Amino acid sequence: MENILNNCLKQVDSAEIIYVQKESLPVKFESNKLKCIRSRQSEGIGLRVIHQGQIGFSSTTSIGNAASNHDRIDKLITYALESASFVQEARFTFPLQPKGLKDVCIFDKETTLLSAKEIKDMGEEIITRILEKEPDVQCGLEISKSISTTRLINSSGLDMSYERSHISVSVEGLLVSGQSLVWVFDGEWSCKYSKELLTKIPQKITDALALAKRDAVIKTGRMPIIFTPHAAGILLEPIELGINGKMVQKGVSPLGDKIGQKIVDSRLNIMDDATIDFASNSCPIDDE
Repeated sequence: MENILNNCLKQVDSAEIIYVQKESLPVKFESNKLKCIRSRQSEGIGLRVIHQGQIGFSSTTSIGNAASNHDRIDKLITYALESASFVQEARFTFPLQPKGLKDVCIFDKETTLLSAKEIKDMGEEIITRILEKEPDVQCGLEISKSISTTRLINSSGLDMSYERSHISVSVEGLLVSGQSLVWVFDGEWSCKYSKELLTKIPQKITDALALAKRDAVIKTGRMPIIFTPHAAGILLEPIELGINGKMVQKGVSPLGDKIGQKIVDSRLNIMDDATIDFASNSCPIDDE
């Protein structure tokens, strides 16, 4: 990465490189039976440059021995410079090495050591627990374990890296009864494996199926609504788009000029905290 950065700085004013390497082990079930176990590996480099006040970006997953492969390095830099010609103004500089960052726990060795057989057994146990209460349901399930390494360096002296473990469990249940069809979905995501998944997920699915099978009759009128956590992403999507840095930079965000102004009901509180230990998206630094 240092070699790419040094070569890049011969042609641009400043630059930033992010490297991500990831290994994952997804295990899938369909109709209550094991479908496949796969092992995946990937790595990639993203290069962002600022040249003559404009931003350029390029990336590659064809790394190989990139430190000595001049052709690949040259192409990466050339494409970044070419993209900078589209006149996207840089209204920032790359950050210095930060001080006093909070330690965030996002790597769990026990999670990384889970074998394919252990993950398969987890899936089978989850499905068995669901079928004990709902014997006619058809379950689709995926459990995926991953380990990733991220490194970020720039021309301002920043050089940071971190490792992350991750495990995700998602389950869908399909129940067909006569002309009726009931479908439910739920899941859990974390940087740390917990045995609670084996009881928590089946309980969520069977509870949802029990509720979905009940026919509710309501009168027309104004009713209170309770949203499950799954609805939060949909409800917050307009705000997420509005505070996206690129949207603000381009001047197309409806929230771009609302700093310091009230935009929602005072009873609504939104917190963005990436330092919660083992939370699914926690990290010591973001990709920027």
